[in-house]
Amino acid sequence: MNNESAFKRFTILVKTHKLHYLFIYFLLFYAVWTLHRSISSPYIYENYKGIEGVLINAIIKVLIWAVPVFIYIRYIDERKPMTFLKLNKRALIGLFWGILITLALVGVNLIKVYIFGKGKINIDVSLDNIINVVLITCITEEIVFRGFLLNKLEEFIEFWGANIIAAILFVTIHFPIWIMEGDGITLQKVISVMILGILFGYTYKKTDSLWSAILFHGANNFIVSALGIK
Repeated sequence: MNNESAFKRFTILVKTHKLHYLFIYFLLFYAVWTLHRSISSPYIYENYKGIEGVLINAIIKVLIWAVPVFIYIRYIDERKPMTFLKLNKRALIGLFWGILITLALVGVNLIKVYIFGKGKINIDVSLDNIINVVLITCITEEIVFRGFLLNKLEEFIEFWGANIIAAILFVTIHFPIWIMEGDGITLQKVISVMILGILFGYTYKKTDSLWSAILFHGANNFIVSALGIK
């Protein structure tokens, strides 16, 4: 009887929150993104040099990451995407805190390099780094993992549980990238990205605006990729 009641509760949970659609979405999302990173992205960079290859990859990432989320929210959840993702809610507050976090993050890393002598600056402000690694990445990844997934998970579990699950999935989406880079999946990378994912989620929750997490994410990518500070 208990097992039957538990199954009924689970069935109601799935139907209420449309978890079967969410599962199918993420299954397809991971599959398509893995194929792109392992097959089409290297092909594009090899055959389309300069701005052309950069923009093609940027457009593809938007199509794989952001567009399906907006469609899902609009037609499956029947909600307003900008409102659900908190892109138009407390936008100025989110931008304000995002800018403060960005300045603090850059400042701390510059102090680490120039005062404590830890690490070095190896500036790489290539077009691909600025557009795809910093701008497109921070927007699309925060839309998927904080604006969409974290919000969906919070509909039926408490924030910290949802934040940790979102952070774990955020780590796994980096696996195809790490494998393609040739460095492989290491414990240091997993822990580092996991902590960042949790911090992005916490920032999003505290400010109630996705813009703070987007700027935080962008600042981190700029420091690691463009400035080369590890």
